[in-house]
Amino acid sequence: MPIMRQWRMRAAMIIAFLPAACGGQNNQVTSPRDAMATVTPEESQVGAYLAGQHALHEHDFKAASRYYGNALRVDPTNVSLLKRTYALLAAEGNLDEAITLVERLKALKEEDPVAGIMLATRAARDENYAEVERIMAIQPRQGFNKFIAPLMLAWSRAGQGRIDAALETVNDLKKSNSLTTLSHFHSGMINDMAHRPAAAAKHYDMVIASEGALSLRALEIIGAFYRRTGQPDKVQALRDLYVNENPATVLLTEPEDKATAGMTPRTGFAETLFGIANSIREESATDAALLFSRLALAVQPDFALAQVLTGDILHAQTRFADANAVYRAIGQESAVYYLARLRMAGSLYKSGPPKEAMAVLEALAQQWPEQTQALIDLGDILRSEKRFAEAALAYGKALVRLPVLKKYHWRVFYSRGIAHERSQQWAAAEKDFLKALEMEPDQPMVLNYLGYSWLEQRTNLLQAKDMLQRAVAQRPEDGSIVDSLGWALYLTGDYPGAVQELERAVELESNDPTVNDHLGDAYWRAGRRKEARFQWQRALSLNPEEPGIQENIRRKLERGLDPE
Repeated sequence: MPIMRQWRMRAAMIIAFLPAACGGQNNQVTSPRDAMATVTPEESQVGAYLAGQHALHEHDFKAASRYYGNALRVDPTNVSLLKRTYALLAAEGNLDEAITLVERLKALKEEDPVAGIMLATRAARDENYAEVERIMAIQPRQGFNKFIAPLMLAWSRAGQGRIDAALETVNDLKKSNSLTTLSHFHSGMINDMAHRPAAAAKHYDMVIASEGALSLRALEIIGAFYRRTGQPDKVQALRDLYVNENPATVLLTEPEDKATAGMTPRTGFAETLFGIANSIREESATDAALLFSRLALAVQPDFALAQVLTGDILHAQTRFADANAVYRAIGQESAVYYLARLRMAGSLYKSGPPKEAMAVLEALAQQWPEQTQALIDLGDILRSEKRFAEAALAYGKALVRLPVLKKYHWRVFYSRGIAHERSQQWAAAEKDFLKALEMEPDQPMVLNYLGYSWLEQRTNLLQAKDMLQRAVAQRPEDGSIVDSLGWALYLTGDYPGAVQELERAVELESNDPTVNDHLGDAYWRAGRRKEARFQWQRALSLNPEEPGIQENIRRKLERGLDPE
């Protein structure tokens, strides 16, 4: 089972134990009665609480923590508010401020496993490893602490030089088969830190050999070990393994001093917290994932992958300015700098003028002429902005940079084909679509686009029908592809078959005017004229935007279809 996904089986357990402020995405505002019972009978206090709930629902953690803080001034021992507010503060990167509330909660004799992790995180940040051990040793081994606490405890002992005790603690994770690879990974890191390269290599080899894809973090950690121990061939082999499994990955080569920096206890603590964050995020609990990614960064502020994860979570929460602030903090010496700038361009495009995102991508394309993804992303933005000729040029520049075409490059030809087709360059578009199918013969999106384009041009009808049947077989619930097949049957004279497919397409895409228009035509040819007029009227009510479509539908409503 791959590293960084080892936690997935335990993610629901982690989420269940988190404070309500970050236990998931659906934090709904409670009723005024509940708010009054929880906080205080004073109207202003209820208002602050409800305002905090609303801000939380909108993922505005800064505002939510401010409103909850106002509520706490009136009711400073409210346990529910304390838990919500400390979690929000930590998720915003304000660990020390959050800890003041955690300590207040502790003084109230309240049991809170997340509070224990936060106290241990602060101690790990301050390199007070004896304090980490003290905190984690008294945590009840229930819920998520059954598997988080052993890792924190192990690294606290490693930080105090008790390597064998640390390894013994990590080894206990193997009692759960789902955590065996994770145990090997951390055992490798601890041995690596203790300058036991033979033992470290043994555990790292077990990680590489484990079932499932190698994670980027494992590549980073194990690759650094190989570089430190003078094994460049293994570094390259590991990188090739990762790229083969993740062909679209963009990684830069880090400077030697950064790539070979030694392992420290803080690396281990940060890795533990990052692993939790990554797994929770995969379960779509982005609020909780943000808390743990911030804790990882509290321990190791230059942890680039945790920065990328934090930025990605903020982007998913539509907090684009906050996401970009995190992406910008990743230094150019990092292997994921290029990736971070790509993500930043995505956030800029979502939140501001396209030219800002395009400028970032153009700069990347110029600075790294051997890389292609910035040009591909630039083409995607231009295509979204309906600047199709420019998009085709961007895709073309990306293709020129590719020393060898791989199977997964079908998507670039497909995207350029769309840009060519929309800019009235059909010959070039058809060539790109055929090239994409040569690389990925059964790709349903390409089969659909090329097949439907042939239908619209009334050419290669039988070949188009065959292609669309193959596409529908793969995506039977895709209304646009089902519509294309129905239209192919219509154009080849199979009106009963066309009606059957187009009725299903309308069920899947009920608000698409083209699909409704097609069904109207099929009904008419099948002799169901009242139903045909109803369907055309339905299509017209959906305000089709294509030039001439509304006029054509009105003409059909008045006269019907011309005889065959």
